[in-house]
Amino acid sequence: MKERVAQLETVVKNKTALNNAAQADLNSKKQALQQKRKAASDKQAEMAKIDQDNMDRAGKITQLKPQLIVAEAAEDKIEKELAPIEMRIQRGTQEFRQMVAMREKYRENLIREVLQVNAEGARVGAENGAQDGTELAYQEGTDNGRRDGDRDGYTVGTREGQERDFRRGSDQGDREGSARGRSEGNTLGSSEGRRAGNSDAGTIEGTAQGRARAQGSDAAQVGQQQGQTAGLDRSVREGDRTGTPRGEAQAIEKYEKVNLQSQSLEGEFAGSFDRRVPDYNGRRGGRYRTDNSGRREILKKAYNDGYDFRYVEVHRYEYLRQIDGFYARAYDDSYQASRTTAYDRNYDQHFNQGRTEADARAYNRDFPIARQAAFDQNREAFAQNPERDSQEFKGSFASADRTTYSSVYESIRSANFARTEQETFNSNIQEQTELHRSKRFEEVSKVYAENDVLDFESSEVIDGGINKIAAKDGIFQPSETVFHNITISNYGQKAATGIKVTSNDGTTSTIAEIPARSKVTIKGAGKSSIPSNARIGGSVVSTLKVSSGLKAEAKIQGRHFDNAAQGTLKAADQKQLSVNYPMVLSGLSTNSQLLLNQANGLKISVTNQSNRGYKGPFKIVLTADSNSSIITKTFDDVESVNGTINLSDAKILVNDERDIYSPITIKAHIHYQGVKLGELTRELTTMVKAPFIDKAGKPVVITDSDALASNLLRTIQDLGGISNASVLDLSLNQLNAQAVQKGLQNRVAVVVDNGNGTVARQLQKLMETSTNTAFVLVDDQMNSANIARTLSAFKDAIRIPVDLKGFGKKFDITFTNQLRASGLKGSNMLIQANSSNYRQVLALAGQLSLSTDQLIAKAKSEISKGNFGSESLTLQLLTTKGLAEVANINKAYAESGGWFSRDGKLADMIDDDASLVINKMKAASDVKLSNETIGIVLSAIAFKDGMEKGVSNFDPVAKDMTIKVRGRVNKRLGKMDDQYRKSLKKFDRDLYNKADDIAKAHRPFDVQESSDWSSNDR
Repeated sequence: MKERVAQLETVVKNKTALNNAAQADLNSKKQALQQKRKAASDKQAEMAKIDQDNMDRAGKITQLKPQLIVAEAAEDKIEKELAPIEMRIQRGTQEFRQMVAMREKYRENLIREVLQVNAEGARVGAENGAQDGTELAYQEGTDNGRRDGDRDGYTVGTREGQERDFRRGSDQGDREGSARGRSEGNTLGSSEGRRAGNSDAGTIEGTAQGRARAQGSDAAQVGQQQGQTAGLDRSVREGDRTGTPRGEAQAIEKYEKVNLQSQSLEGEFAGSFDRRVPDYNGRRGGRYRTDNSGRREILKKAYNDGYDFRYVEVHRYEYLRQIDGFYARAYDDSYQASRTTAYDRNYDQHFNQGRTEADARAYNRDFPIARQAAFDQNREAFAQNPERDSQEFKGSFASADRTTYSSVYESIRSANFARTEQETFNSNIQEQTELHRSKRFEEVSKVYAENDVLDFESSEVIDGGINKIAAKDGIFQPSETVFHNITISNYGQKAATGIKVTSNDGTTSTIAEIPARSKVTIKGAGKSSIPSNARIGGSVVSTLKVSSGLKAEAKIQGRHFDNAAQGTLKAADQKQLSVNYPMVLSGLSTNSQLLLNQANGLKISVTNQSNRGYKGPFKIVLTADSNSSIITKTFDDVESVNGTINLSDAKILVNDERDIYSPITIKAHIHYQGVKLGELTRELTTMVKAPFIDKAGKPVVITDSDALASNLLRTIQDLGGISNASVLDLSLNQLNAQAVQKGLQNRVAVVVDNGNGTVARQLQKLMETSTNTAFVLVDDQMNSANIARTLSAFKDAIRIPVDLKGFGKKFDITFTNQLRASGLKGSNMLIQANSSNYRQVLALAGQLSLSTDQLIAKAKSEISKGNFGSESLTLQLLTTKGLAEVANINKAYAESGGWFSRDGKLADMIDDDASLVINKMKAASDVKLSNETIGIVLSAIAFKDGMEKGVSNFDPVAKDMTIKVRGRVNKRLGKMDDQYRKSLKKFDRDLYNKADDIAKAHRPFDVQESSDWSSNDR
């Protein structure tokens, strides 16, 4: 009931709105009549002035008579001539006044007739609407009720009938499956139980016989004999295992647990660099600080308006009022009959399905129960009274006899074996251990007495510089020489000779001799170098290999060797060396932001991080990866570096546009006599900004480079470089103020932003000064357009979701409304994109930024009879821009006042503003049809189709469209249609018959093909 009341309230509300609209239209006509009455009054005033002028002339003539005595005859003649003229003027004035009165009466009568005829049309329309609404409700309600009731009844009846037959089949299947399961289970269980019982009995009797046989065998004697042999063998093995390493360890301790004589020897590379005690250099400490930053046409129209208005209103009301009852009655009748018919059918498939499923369930449920019961009963029976001639009994008896005999026999044998073996081992182990210990002690002692026994103790690395530059400063830098000191012990009583030292770069040296019983440090024993490509701040591994030949037992003489078989004493003595430069360049920066054609300075810090001072002169080299030479002066030479010094005398100037808004990396290094001693720890990557340079035909990239530098650089790179784009950098607000004030006209603008709208919030002024520019907002959060639409420039802007040729999915285009947003120079467009799709959107923006005349010219050249059936992006954009214009006008009109005070001049723009797309299309298609002009006529047909559907059925536009503006648009489109309709029919009848249907392909949106024209007139 509440829903019905709500529906009726909605109907009353719509009727009230329509009535108010009619009243508003009547008031508008009254105002027009008052204006025409005022025009007639003004005309009467003009005639009165003419009468007054004539009277003035007559007075002047009278004044002249005394002066014209000599011309009295002429005066009389003039008076006679003037008299009929005055009479004609008087008659003309009277006739004019009578004509005005008649016209006024005619107007009043016409208005009265119009109202009467309008009321008559409304009355007849209401009567016809009520009858037709009832008939339509009956027809639609009955047809749909019968159809739906028949469908639903059939569905329910079929389901219930299928469930019934399924249950019947299930009952029968359960009985059949249960009986079959019990029968087959009993049969199989009985057979299996009989076999199992016979097998159980055979196993019991066979086990008893096997045990008796084993207990009477020779298992005890065999175990004792085997135990004596095994015990003796184990004492020999254990004596060797324990005594031999004990003797070896005692000999090693004798020769190695002693104090060796320490010595220092010179290796092949000793003395490669001289020791140098540094002079006092005055370097300050780390805490030193000096700085503290039928009828007549009008009556026909009145009758038809009243008729149409009331017919639609009452027709809809009666339809909605009665449709539910007609539908419910027809539905109930059809539902019951269809349900009964469907229920009474036989559903054999469902019966068989229920039977099959239940049979399987019952069989699976009862078969194992019956089988287990029969099995248990028969197994117990045959186990008590076995069939001794059966195969099961015989097989189980023989197997149990064999298995039990073997098990019991082995148990007796192993018990006697274990006792005897342990007794024999205990009586022999001590003697065997001592024999093996003394033997091994003598063998090892002989090795120490007759040979050298070497052990690699440690090593040390020292930096040797590059050509002796930067030697012994404690820093290992690329390409630097490294020297190795090693320490080796000799525990043998013979000197070691011919020891080879090999570094990881292949350099080999020889140690002449390691004296006996000595611990020797060899200085400069080896040499290697740091790779030239070693990474600064990383590390390299320096590896040293020491080799010596073996003459005695390798296990003893080579006991300290990494690989005795290959004679390798130390396979890889490794040192992890940190790679760096003795000097560090840091803090390279410009004095201020780099700008095109403006000189700037560079500054840098130089730090000595080694353990000694350096004297120069040192040169600092600067390089930049710019397209042109930008370093105009490098830093002066540095004489000495003891701590940290700061330099600021280098100069930089960028005067080539190729170097703006692209990353420029500046590197630096410091060297002495050709040897590189340091480099910049962090390269300076910067960007050169420039005031706006307008490049015709190129997209304008708008962003704030301070906040979004990386996004800007990536966008310019995507566009093919700076030569293919103009950059309007909002961070240069003063330098670019004039460009913003001038605005953009018919351009494509790429707005590089982030999800916070850093750039979108700064677009207000540019929106005010630009015209017909497509702004593509690019951010991966897809949020900057929402932020931009909060600006006052987007007050009452229209958002149109479009589905255009060549674009995979729908997206919104926002059109600013200069009629509602104050300060706008013209209309602009806004499209949201992200970094993955904005290149595609740019192609669309390029088409959107074309002027209306350019788009019409494209349509004229592109569209022909042959391709009219394929959707055209140009026609879609013309329709989209046309809809945006009338939607903006409609918004301004709707907001200009109440029902009776709206600004009619705004609605008049549909007819009067020649710059609108709708009027330019009308003018362009007003041509004589030929093969040359058919393209623009077909374009006009597609445009008319899209505009009509847009203002009436396309919800983003139609839902807010007022009756007045919609009527003006459709009237204007109707006049366009009249221009070519007859001539097209004569020119190509087949095309004429198909054109309207084909035109649908060019709509930039999907709409319901419906006659429901109602919308809110707000």
